[in-house]
Amino acid sequence: MRKGYQTCNDISIWISLLEEYGFPIIITVYLLLRFEKKLSRPAIALDEMEETVRHNAK
Repeated sequence: MRKGYQTCNDISIWISLLEEYGFPIIITVYLLLRFEKKLSRPAIALDEMEETVRHNAK
């Protein structure tokens, strides 16, 4: 596993961040970290489609 992924799952870090910054901010950061990989997939697919269209338009 990646080191950053293990760090994100350590509950003591999340509790510390929760006490420091508050619930809404921590939830937002958690969701952004969790869905970052899923958000990049459509961008990659769009880039591939653009390449295909350019190749076929020639």
